[in-house]
Amino acid sequence: REKLFGIKKFGIWDEELIKDVGANAKMNEFQAAMGLCNLRHIERELDKRKKVVEHYNQRLSGVKGIRISGEQKDVKPNYAYYPVMIEPEVFGKSRDDIYELLKVNEIYARKYFYPLTSDQICFGDRYKDDKIDIARKLSKNVLVLPLYEDLDIREAEKIVKLICTGIDMI
Repeated sequence: REKLFGIKKFGIWDEELIKDVGANAKMNEFQAAMGLCNLRHIERELDKRKKVVEHYNQRLSGVKGIRISGEQKDVKPNYAYYPVMIEPEVFGKSRDDIYELLKVNEIYARKYFYPLTSDQICFGDRYKDDKIDIARKLSKNVLVLPLYEDLDIREAEKIVKLICTGIDMI
C-alpha cells in the first residue's frame, strides 16, 4: 500500500520529503488548450507581476542580510518567482525563521531548492560526500516570496514589513 502511494505521488511525500525517484511531467489536452487560450493575456499578467517585483526590489534592495536577484541583461524576465537569499549571520534571522513568521501570518512562501535533490532519502547517502557545499548553503538560505498576478501591493508591503520587522501582524 505504501509503495502504491509513493508511485501515485511521484515519490513526493510532503513538501520536504521525497522517498522514491519519480517524475511529474504530465499535461492533459484540456490543460494545454487552456494554456493556449491564456496566452492572449500574458503581457497584462506579466505587467501585474512586474509591479510586485519592483515593489519588492525597492523595499528589500537595501536590507542588510537579504540578497535579491537582479535582472539579466538582454533577458526578458517572466516574473515567475521572487527568490531572496537570507544571510542569517548578517540579517539576524534564518530563512526558516522568516518562513515560519510568514506562515503564522497566513503568507505562504516556499523553501525553494530545499532540500537538494541529491539529499533526498531516495538517493540514500550516494551524494553525501559530493562537494556541493555552495548548493547546500543556497538550499538552506533561499526563500521564494509570494508572487502572482493578483497579489496586491498592500499585501506585498505586509510581507516586506514582516520580513524586516519580524513582528507578527495577526
